[in-house]
Amino acid sequence: MKILHFHSGRDKMVADYVATLSDAMRGMTDSTGCAMENIGATTLREARNIISDGGVDIVNIHGCWRDQNALLARSLSIMGGASGKPRLVITPHGQLEPWIRRKHYLRDKLPRTLAYQKRLVKGAYAVIVMGKMERGCMERLGWNERIETVYNALITEMLTEEEMARQLMHIYGKVMDTDTYGLLGEEDLLTLSSLLKASLAGDGRWLTEEEVGSCSFISLTTWRRILLYAHQYAITDSLQRGARVMGIEPPDIRPTTVETYNSGSAPTPVVGRPSRVAKADEVVEWIKALSQGARRGGIHISDLLFTSSQLRALSADEGQISEALKRQGLKKFTNSLMQSLHRQTGLEEGFMINVN
Repeated sequence: MKILHFHSGRDKMVADYVATLSDAMRGMTDSTGCAMENIGATTLREARNIISDGGVDIVNIHGCWRDQNALLARSLSIMGGASGKPRLVITPHGQLEPWIRRKHYLRDKLPRTLAYQKRLVKGAYAVIVMGKMERGCMERLGWNERIETVYNALITEMLTEEEMARQLMHIYGKVMDTDTYGLLGEEDLLTLSSLLKASLAGDGRWLTEEEVGSCSFISLTTWRRILLYAHQYAITDSLQRGARVMGIEPPDIRPTTVETYNSGSAPTPVVGRPSRVAKADEVVEWIKALSQGARRGGIHISDLLFTSSQLRALSADEGQISEALKRQGLKKFTNSLMQSLHRQTGLEEGFMINVN
């Protein structure tokens, strides 16, 4: 795991903290056995170049009220290295405490708060504070609920530098274990959809040569991410069934023991789960429900899996369904849904509903 630490370089205490953390974390490994790598940057150009070179997993911004912090955070939404867009962590170093915010408030802090500081903190995967007082200030501020407390070993004897490094490494791991679908690259997504397709088809011979190839070697990092994703959306059984169909033994990763920032319960499916294959009129109502669910906040992979399984078994008149969907104004949504089913569950064209 590669962490980019961005700070001004002018604050000696912050610079010493970053250097100490990097030294203490040297030789440690993350949950997949990869070495922890810490890189420092003090200019926007330097940070952007490091990210462009690829492999940065997390950008940890140290300190607040710098325009460069906001510019770097904005860069993360439009650029990224080989592993995709790095995730953002903020360490304020006490700079969001009330007595700091009150200093030159109208002239300086208020404009910066409105321009970027609140949005920057709110968008971070985690905010790392260094004591109970700072944590209380952050909680009252209410900008981000993902607050983690790690004492600074340079100014307290409550923990060693190594303990500080291990606690921070745990937080970084927690950040990377959250919302893991967004970390999957194109090859990883093909692996996931291939395993789900094998689960639905019940036979690996339904898979294309490319899909079979995507399952021939699955890295520990990819396994961890797709297993955590499957657990988050309650499709673990489907994923495990697909692995069995392909003759693959997943690694012993138990998502229930992994700490993340994801909510504790799986999303509620948009559509019901009838025990039989749906009839033509039911398919129309069910796609209509999916359309409404998408407008309300999105449909989930469990809905796509169920939809794909139903379409594979459907024997109703496709033309009748297509005309009914067109009358309901669901042509565009249905065609987009079929593409999502193909991309995420491997549904073949012969099973799709085409609304012309």
